[in-house]
Order: sequence, then C-alpha cells, then structure tokens
Amino acid sequence: MTCGSLFAGVGGFDLGFERAGMQCLWQIEIDPHCRMVLRKRFDAEIRNDVKEAGKRNLQPVRVICAGVPCQDVSVAGRRAGLAGSRTGLFFEFERIVSELQPEWFVFENVPGLLSSNERRDFATVIGRLGQCGYLQAYRVLNSQYWGVAQRRRRVFIVGHLRGTGAIEVLFESEGVPWNPQKGEEAGESVARGLTKGLGSGGADAAHVQAEWLVPDSINERSMPLDGRQGSAVAVTERTRKDGRSLETQEELAYALTNPGGGGRSHSRQIAGLFGVRRLTPRECERLQGFPDDWTRYGIDENGKEVDLSDTQRYRQMGNAVTVPVAEWIGKRIVQTMRS
Repeated sequence: MTCGSLFAGVGGFDLGFERAGMQCLWQIEIDPHCRMVLRKRFDAEIRNDVKEAGKRNLQPVRVICAGVPCQDVSVAGRRAGLAGSRTGLFFEFERIVSELQPEWFVFENVPGLLSSNERRDFATVIGRLGQCGYLQAYRVLNSQYWGVAQRRRRVFIVGHLRGTGAIEVLFESEGVPWNPQKGEEAGESVARGLTKGLGSGGADAAHVQAEWLVPDSINERSMPLDGRQGSAVAVTERTRKDGRSLETQEELAYALTNPGGGGRSHSRQIAGLFGVRRLTPRECERLQGFPDDWTRYGIDENGKEVDLSDTQRYRQMGNAVTVPVAEWIGKRIVQTMRS
C-alpha cells in the first residue's frame, strides 16, 4: 500500500498510515518549517505547492490523504467557506484526486464544514468527489476515544473508487441503518471494538483518559504530561486496592488550536500542583499522539539540522491530524483491502 499526502503539515496522517503498513511516497506542504520536520522524519519526495502538483509530477499511489486548511469553515473564523482562499484549496485536492485516480482518499476537516454556507459547501465537497467516481462515507470522530487526553472532533470523509469499502472503513459491521448509535456513545463503541493496542498499551481506548499510573508504571506513548506536575485540567490523588497511588484526570484538554486562531485562550494551559502553567510543546505532541520531540528538530533545504522554535511547534500541533485516529483509519483501509 502506497500513499501520498496533501497539506501534509508535520505528517500526522503520514505517520499513522505508515504505522498501519503503508509507504508514503510524496508529501506536499507549503509551510517551510513543516517541511523541515517532514525531511527529518520521512523518506518521501516533498513538494511545496499543491497548485504546481499533479499527474505530470506525482507518482501514482493507492491512497491520498489530505487535511485541507479549515480556517474558512471553522466556527471561530469568518466562515467564507469554499469561497475562501484557504479552504478553497479543496478544489486542488479534487483536481489531483481526479487526475491520479487513487483507489482511496481520506479527507479531514473541522465539523464546521458540515454547516458552512447553509450546508451547501459540504454538499459541494461530496458531490464533486462523487463525480470523480468515488462512493464516500463520512463520520465525525473525537480524538479522546483514541487514547489521547484531548477533546478534538474532526469530520473524516473516506472515498473508495467504484467500490463500497468506505462504509466498511468508517462504520462497524454490527451497526444497522434503522438503529444507529448516537453521539459520544458511537465513538466509545468504535474505540472499544477496534482500537485496542493502538497507542494505549492494550487498554480500552474509550477509558484510557480516566486514569494515569504514577511514573514507575507509566505508558509514555499515552501519557500527555511531562512528569507529574498536573493534568490537562486538574489532578487529584487516589489509592488503588493494592495501596499504590493513582493520578486521576477528571477532565480532558480542549482541542489544541493554532496560536492566534481564535480558539479558547486556555486551550494550551493546565492546572498543576503549583498553579496554572502553559502546556509544553512536548505535551502538545503527546496530546496529538506524536512521539516526544517530533517537532523539535528539522532539516533545512541545505541538509542542515535546525532547532524549531516553540512558537512553530505550537502552531504545528494546533494544525495537526491526531496520529492514532489516522492509524485506525489506515488499518481499517488495509483490513478492508485484504478482506
């Protein structure tokens, strides 16, 4: 399985898909600091302008993924919709999908896309991709059910070229159209049934946000915090039946936002034992399911390793796709192909 990545950011989709068994052949990202991280972390061809890419210079792949910029459909923005200069880049995604005709595509955006322009923008997205030959399914997934301590709802559209596999990827076979699960209950069921072992140490991903063991038993990949200073909102102490202490996280972090992007001002702050402090870049990486220090270093165009500023790292995490969610979708695509 090969994949290509549009609006790649720092590779949330790409890392998740590689963990699912795919090989990323190319990435397109306009931000030079993000490209530095991509050079450091992936062995793929990197291009900087989606408008200059297409069938003439991109290798054929089985899957194309894209986190199209969301600023013009976000409820925190001016809601210009597909007419905006940033979310309007959807049409470049559509063009490349039409030219390359991959067997699958995966599209991610904020839930505001569903209501933008009185729902006409979402109808345009589904309609135009359908004209390219894809049967599609869409679902809003919340990152908190995939083993990260962050509430982050995103709409994912999966398309399968002339096939019905998109439904199998996003929905469990036990579901029936006349008795669907609703709201968060559906997300919890998906996590219980399908995400065991995906970044949660084998724990039930639907409940992994509830309790964190003290450091001698900690699961580093799941733990969103540096040490024991605090949790995403509050920390209390409890004792297990065997007498060992537990840190209990009563609430989760709000969705990480791009600094200055209009999100909650406290979305990157936590309350600890010594008062409120700002989340560190490493904690933001953990809240998005990335390995520690994923964005700390990059490689510039001359091949020199450089340190990235905290400002750039916060921005990159605010715009990123949550890795365990991407991994789950990637594994479902691979499983569907095999079946």
